[in-house]
Amino acid sequence: MKNENLQTWALVSEVIGGIAVVLSLIFVGFQIQQSSEETAMNTRALEATAYQNLIAQIESMNTLIIQDPEFADLYNRMLNRESPTNSVERQRIVTFIT
Repeated sequence: MKNENLQTWALVSEVIGGIAVVLSLIFVGFQIQQSSEETAMNTRALEATAYQNLIAQIESMNTLIIQDPEFADLYNRMLNRESPTNSVERQRIVTFIT
């Protein structure tokens, strides 16, 4: 009788252990899904920030061209593949591009 009782408890323990493993795997699955969703949201936020930074840089460049006629002329010459006439112009273009 003791042997049967031990076998019964061993079987119950195995079933409980199996259920615990299944529940743990389900929990891990939910954690992985949540982590994936957070990663996707972070990626979208980084993309939006990069886009906003790009737009801000373009606006800054356009403002410089609009407000400084001398630089606008230099910029147009650069677009037409004309070389800067002196080191100051060359430095302005290099600084503008980088």
